[in-house]
Amino acid sequence: MTATTLQWMGAGLFAVAILHTFSTRFFEHLAHTRPAHAGIWHLLGEVEVVFGFWALILMGAMFLINGAAEATAYIDSRNFTEPLFVFAIMVIAASRPILQAAMGGVRVLARWVPLPGSMGSYVVVLSVVPLLGSFITEPAAMTLAALILAGGHGDPARPLRRRGGAPPGPAAGGPAAHPHRGAGLSIPVATIELLQPPCVHPSGIVHCSKSPGRG
Repeated sequence: MTATTLQWMGAGLFAVAILHTFSTRFFEHLAHTRPAHAGIWHLLGEVEVVFGFWALILMGAMFLINGAAEATAYIDSRNFTEPLFVFAIMVIAASRPILQAAMGGVRVLARWVPLPGSMGSYVVVLSVVPLLGSFITEPAAMTLAALILAGGHGDPARPLRRRGGAPPGPAAGGPAAHPHRGAGLSIPVATIELLQPPCVHPSGIVHCSKSPGRG
């Protein structure tokens, strides 16, 4: 069997897509150093976009080489039900109501884990949340666990930190930080707003004088 021109091109684009997957940090760097085209660089810096982007290039090449009729027939012969379902369920799992409900469940279960500090939350997020894959599919469960981990393991006393150890604040170019009383930590306002929505206003700090654990 002799490979056609389109097959060689598909193999080449697949290799480029794999290389692109490991080069997304470079595009994120370009987004900050060349703000005139930051939108397109940010798009190319998203790992989730890589294979879809190069698949679009492949379809364009098929259109030019084999004609519109064959390209359209090939697309019509594919079944996109599963990827569309996974995409939809991951978007729903990443929504604020689902994330807040999952974080509340993590905090409740973590109280029953006999481990100090936020280690109980670690254990719950890494062992219980993935089991939700039986109900909301594995990609959605992994997305939910990753977002909870990114938000501080469901622990309001744990700040988000950038690479290098410094919490993102005004000096680091990040969001404003709110000093957590009694812990000597700085928590980004966005994190507190997600974990404790009744006590935080998007513009800054709202006093919660009667909240548990606050002086």
